[in-house]
Amino acid sequence: MRAHGRTSRWLWRWRANPLRRHDDVLEAWLVLAVWLIVAVGGTFAGFMAARSAADVFARQRAERAPVQAVLFTDAPRASQTSRRALVTVRWTPAGRPARTGTALVDAGRTAGSHVVVWTNPGVT
Repeated sequence: MRAHGRTSRWLWRWRANPLRRHDDVLEAWLVLAVWLIVAVGGTFAGFMAARSAADVFARQRAERAPVQAVLFTDAPRASQTSRRALVTVRWTPAGRPARTGTALVDAGRTAGSHVVVWTNPGVT
């Protein structure tokens, strides 16, 4: 007798057995097919999602430009729920008048601090 007491064998549903039913064989093939579809389909879906995200990120990097900005107001101190704060900043695009807007910056920064903000072509 074996130590584990396990009597099943690998691929037991496919072995020759006079008590084997047709439904057992059909179920075994169906389970195998479903697992293959899940494995291949999941891999394909993950690949397509990663490719789509990479395309979106590349387009955003191409459309946006970094600009040096100065904090117009102090950022509140960090809290347990947030380490960043929405504050007013001012930047000057090349050859254009100064612009003012809001940006998410590290909490606790003081007015006059320099930060980098990303702007799209319509704003810069």
